[in-house]
Amino acid sequence: MARMAQDVDLAQLRDFQERCNVEGWPWNGGALVENATWTTDGSVSAPATMPGITRAWAIDSIALSCNKNARVQLAWYTSGFDAGRQELMQVVMSPSTPLVIPVRTIVRPSASQTAGIGGAPQASIRNVYDADKTGVNFAMYAQGWSLTDDLDYAAPKTMLWIGDSITAGGTGPTVKSNQYDWRVRKYYRDKGIRVRMVNMSLSGQTSVVLESRRALGVYDGIPADLICYSPGINDASQAVSASTYRANVDAVIAWKKAIHPKAELIVFGPTPAENNTTETAAAALRAQATAAVTAAADAKVSYCNLGAAFDRTVSSNYASSDSAGSRVHPNDAGHAAIWAVVAPFLDANVPTI
Repeated sequence: MARMAQDVDLAQLRDFQERCNVEGWPWNGGALVENATWTTDGSVSAPATMPGITRAWAIDSIALSCNKNARVQLAWYTSGFDAGRQELMQVVMSPSTPLVIPVRTIVRPSASQTAGIGGAPQASIRNVYDADKTGVNFAMYAQGWSLTDDLDYAAPKTMLWIGDSITAGGTGPTVKSNQYDWRVRKYYRDKGIRVRMVNMSLSGQTSVVLESRRALGVYDGIPADLICYSPGINDASQAVSASTYRANVDAVIAWKKAIHPKAELIVFGPTPAENNTTETAAAALRAQATAAVTAAADAKVSYCNLGAAFDRTVSSNYASSDSAGSRVHPNDAGHAAIWAVVAPFLDANVPTI
């Protein structure tokens, strides 16, 4: 208990730059417009995009460049206010003289996040002072870090999530609170257990990549009272063997026992897949996950099967952006169905952390 308390204290005292390096990853976004013609206010613009509906963007600086004498406006929305609260900044630029503006602010997902830009910075040319307003080359790029959109750094408990796009955020749910991992966080919060989410899920990745990251120490330095491990759908679709997946699950369990012996670990079986071949492979992975947890013989390691959370043949359970016949990303309805499985599982197996 003393060791865990020390870990939490160190995490709470961590300066923000260190937190970005330990819990996040670089996120740079913007746009380049070449050979454009400026006609009216805002007719030439360069937008950035947010890292996802469950991710905050700690923006360190914004770099602007333009080959014209121009007045440029930077704008972004602060969290929760959307169009009702816009941060504005205007600068006058000289031809081919880059300008780097320190920002050092955190932009969190806004109500318009699903429209694509959300709260991310956007630069637009308000006026071009040159007589020739053609051939405009204009660029805006914001640099910083992508972090889990949970800034309660004073929380005494931490949940670490390791998964793929189902929990990475960005495809499927319309708001983060509908995603089943955030419902897990709310489950404990509603019980008065103040826990913070650190989500290290990566879209498109298999357990092979996630295990490589773990072995390289990517998750070191993150205290954990609850670890949730949920890759698998990419393993199934990318033909990762069941034995390889099993070895990766075993490795995570061994790591948990050695580094976080007092933490709870939940291994989630892959969610349903529409494609028959992918689903057959996913079923084999679920069997291996069950076997790995059984072999671990640890009261703090449990398995939750998500394979039958919803009817995999019903397209309305998936994101509309998924390709017909190969749908895998649950939408709001799909995540609600997953939560209907997870909630009673937590009641029975991990009611507290």
